[in-house]
Amino acid sequence: MTKETRHKITRSILFVLAGLLLLALPVSYILSQGQARYAVLPYKTIVKIERSSPRSSFLRTEEIIKELPFSIEDSVSSPVRIGELEHTLSEKIAYLKRAEVFISPSARTLNIRVIERTPILRYYRGGKAYFLDEEGVSVPGRVGAAALVPIATGNLTDSVIASTVYPLASYLSQSNDYRTFFPFIDVLSGRQIRLYPRIGDYVFELHGVATLSEDLSKVPLFYKKIVPQVGANKYSLVKLSYKDQIICTRREDADK
Repeated sequence: MTKETRHKITRSILFVLAGLLLLALPVSYILSQGQARYAVLPYKTIVKIERSSPRSSFLRTEEIIKELPFSIEDSVSSPVRIGELEHTLSEKIAYLKRAEVFISPSARTLNIRVIERTPILRYYRGGKAYFLDEEGVSVPGRVGAAALVPIATGNLTDSVIASTVYPLASYLSQSNDYRTFFPFIDVLSGRQIRLYPRIGDYVFELHGVATLSEDLSKVPLFYKKIVPQVGANKYSLVKLSYKDQIICTRREDADK
């Protein structure tokens, strides 16, 4: 086979592949639109909310139903574009983390599975409440939204939330020991954070979040070694961020 013949064969193959590609584009478009042609019976719509915790209550079924392109009371078939509906739900509902929509063609049923965000902290800024989720996303608080998570107040600028509050809340939420141990957090600055425990009349102080694991490991040592020796009312402030030390501030009325 000559070199010229090989070139001709190669060109022919490329032309064929290009033709197939051009043919595939309209076909794929038609197939992608095919899902929208599946008509559903609105009254048979099924909405399932996957909650992050049995104790959380953020997403509401009526919120999801409100964004549907029809009334669920209708009995007349209606076409649905799955991709568009998933995008609409994700864009318009703050507490929704992800939406999965599929259709049962034979039953003409629209199935909607939504996954709500997992809150790890509630904070207040400018007189308004917000929830911070496990991905660092803040969503507005509202009446009826509840979760057993720490509450933070203080100097909560965007940078402090991103660099200090979120890492701290994320660490606490992933710790079996501290997930519910500190119900209140006061952020004085990115380098001064005070943790109020659920048990004990003490305030624990962190100097930043760079050494969280090391610092918080001193909390049980304080309860096991210091409190039994000096009593429960000796100190008011317990500083954890000193290397290999626990620095305690004496309570003003400790000797009264």
